Amino acid sequence: MFGLLTGCTLPAPDGRSVSSALGNEEARATQLGRAIAPRVEAHPGKSGIYPLQNPLDAFAARVLLAQAAERTLDVQYYIWQGDTTGTLLLGALHAAAERGVHVRLLLDDNGTSGLDSELAALATHPNIEVRLFNPFVVRSPKCGWDV
Repeated sequence: MFGLLTGCTLPAPDGRSVSSALGNEEARATQLGRAIAPRVEAHPGKSGIYPLQNPLDAFAARVLLAQAAERTLDVQYYIWQGDTTGTLLLGALHAAAERGVHVRLLLDDNGTSGLDSELAALATHPNIEVRLFNPFVVRSPKCGWDV
């Protein structure tokens, strides 16, 4: 029979840094920002997407955008797995950070099973911020359970 859960809590929000995306002027100072500027100006105050139906094209686009990034990368995922594509994309984000790109990775904790050590290691890089939404307090079934 299981006892009470003890010793598992989320860290206090005190001391967390504030993080924000580039402003329009800063974004226009990059090659990608200049490339999309006419579309941004044609739709003031709106954001947009370009859906890619083929998963190989979608993956290639993500890696190429990471390779082309000059200043920042804002990456958000619901599910990130430690499979081949997840590992390759983490490598592309790390390579961008090594070039001086500020990488902000926002992940739903529900979709990061088994990646705690990889994400923690990535978060030690000075140019990478890893943030989780919907964080799980219990990181493994054994954490803090009195049996």
